[in-house]
Amino acid sequence: MIAVRVLFFAALRELAGASEQRVVVPAGTSIGGLRVHLESEVPTLRGRLGTVRFACNEQFVEDAIRLEEDDVVALIPPVGGGA
Repeated sequence: MIAVRVLFFAALRELAGASEQRVVVPAGTSIGGLRVHLESEVPTLRGRLGTVRFACNEQFVEDAIRLEEDDVVALIPPVGGGA
């Protein structure tokens, strides 16, 4: 098992009920696996992480990237805007 720190930004902070959370997952878990884990463990996030960008240690990453002990993973929702 490994522990990672997950940071929730914008509306995700409200949905998760916290700005950050320590998450323990099996060694070898990928970003995609973390996405599935969070949706199963935090009911208010179910179905809401499909369009969310994940950054690991301050770099945007793809779902296949494997997590390491003490990684910091930021969940960044899509940003709307307009003129």
